[in-house]
Amino acid sequence: TSSTGRTIIDFGELVYRLILEGDELRLVIQPNPTSYAPLSNGANIPLGVWTHVAVVADAAAQEIRFYVNGSLVTVYTYYQASYAYINPSWGWTIGGALGDDYFQGAIDEVEVFERALAPSEIQAIYSAGSGGKCKQK
Repeated sequence: TSSTGRTIIDFGELVYRLILEGDELRLVIQPNPTSYAPLSNGANIPLGVWTHVAVVADAAAQEIRFYVNGSLVTVYTYYQASYAYINPSWGWTIGGALGDDYFQGAIDEVEVFERALAPSEIQAIYSAGSGGKCKQK
């Protein structure tokens, strides 16, 4: 781990970023005019162990929820979604760029949803285990 954090997923150079900071998760959201960077409390992500993490930014409930292995670990309240400029040329980066924020490990089955997932949906994704969510045809 690193004191500067390790990027799990990033969009638009810090517009949206999920970071492993020590053994906790930090979600960075930089909308106009306010930015949010809540840190989980009790995530305790172990090194060298596959761990399922999920973060839900729920504008309707005005909260950000952090999940580890299907279980809720932290709720950050008072989140209010606001306009964020999205440049069509921006893309997603998984694992960060080489450098100080590079994620040193393996990342599998990254998904970004356009809506807030319910706790039961997070649990179902975690419960899929090594079978993943991709269905065989």
